Amino acid sequence: MKRLFQYILGVVAIIGVSIILFRSYKAGLNFCNYEMNGRIDSIKIEEKGYYSISINNEWYYIGPYALYEVYKISIGDSISKKKDCYKVYLKRNGLTYDLSIDGKLPCNCN
Repeated sequence: MKRLFQYILGVVAIIGVSIILFRSYKAGLNFCNYEMNGRIDSIKIEEKGYYSISINNEWYYIGPYALYEVYKISIGDSISKKKDCYKVYLKRNGLTYDLSIDGKLPCNCN
C-alpha cells in the first residue's frame, strides 16, 4: 500500500511539473507573437512582478521580467517589440532602453 501511494504521488508530481513547463512554453510562444508599438495607456499588475500593459486599447501580457521593475514602466512610456522576436524596447525622455529578456523563449530574432 505504501509503495502504491509513493507511485501515485510520483506520477502526480511528474504530471504537475509537465503542466507547469508546458504553460510556461506556451506563454513564451504567445509573447513571441506579440507586436507592440506605441504609448502605454494602462498598466495592470496581476501579481507582484507580473505585468499586463495596454497600448491603443490592446492588452499585452509582458510577464514577470525583472527589467520591467528596474526601469519602472509607466503610463505614457513607449514600448516597441517586433513579432517573432523577444527584444523589447522602452522609449522615455528621448532615451531607448533594451528590456529584452535572456532569449530563452522560442522566438527567432532576425
